[in-house]
Amino acid sequence: MRTALWIIADAEDATQNFFAELLRNDKFAIADAGRGKLRTFLLHSFTKRLINLQQRDRHRSDISLAALLDESGTHLDPADPRHPAHEFNREWAITTMETAMSHLASEYAQSGKADFFSACRPLLNIDAAGNEDYVTIARQLGIKEGALRVATHRLRHRFREITFATIAETLDTPTEANVRAEIGVLMESLT
Repeated sequence: MRTALWIIADAEDATQNFFAELLRNDKFAIADAGRGKLRTFLLHSFTKRLINLQQRDRHRSDISLAALLDESGTHLDPADPRHPAHEFNREWAITTMETAMSHLASEYAQSGKADFFSACRPLLNIDAAGNEDYVTIARQLGIKEGALRVATHRLRHRFREITFATIAETLDTPTEANVRAEIGVLMESLT
């Protein structure tokens, strides 16, 4: 009987084998920017690969329902039940946001304001609109609440600029319209 950990290891192996095959067979050469984005190409290629693997292994039934139960007998939830394309875009969006946030943190660190950035970072969250957050952080930093609000506005503005630039770097034609379209996909993916 296979355990859930083996199933996860198999999925990781399949992913690594997929990318190794793409590189080995120079499959990136067939990616055409005119037909879509690189992430769409990767998603489509990986989906085809999974279908081929499922068809090849259809006769093998070494995964039973019992493999989805842990020792306590409780059901292990499958991976996210959403469509794989949505999950793929969601991971792309999260990675893009983390990249932009890391770049912003680096900028503040280079200017000697790493502590200020660390204190203000929670204010970048969507749900950080409460006045108590500003009051507490302003007190912690030893500045006035109004000054913190202005600094946070500038921080958010810079974060948007960096996110825009991060997305633009992934596009063959980084026009403002294309980047804004990608930002739309990013925002939709995070909901």
